[in-house]
Amino acid sequence: ALRGGPFDRACFCPIDVARGAFRARFGLGDGVDALVDSLAVPFAGGASALGATLLRGEELHLAQGTRLELAEAQLLRGGGAASLALLPVGLEGTTIGAIYLDRRGVGGALD
Repeated sequence: ALRGGPFDRACFCPIDVARGAFRARFGLGDGVDALVDSLAVPFAGGASALGATLLRGEELHLAQGTRLELAEAQLLRGGGAASLALLPVGLEGTTIGAIYLDRRGVGGALD
């Protein structure tokens, strides 16, 4: 993912039912340890629909310079990313987690 994307960081975020969120568990890339400690996308409650979108099996692509909701902008800023993608991981029709990929520079949006 890091070389093929090309992305700066990649994390696996399984569902943490006890905390009601997709939470990063491990990843690769520069500064990924701080990202793993802080990355959580709630899937229930709150004003954000990000987690609900992932639960439906839909991808999320966010980039600076585009119209973003507050929760989306906070996710970008919180991770120090210029653009990011959250890709759902499913098993037998059920979302079990997500893959987080980002670019820290503003060299272009993800495609």
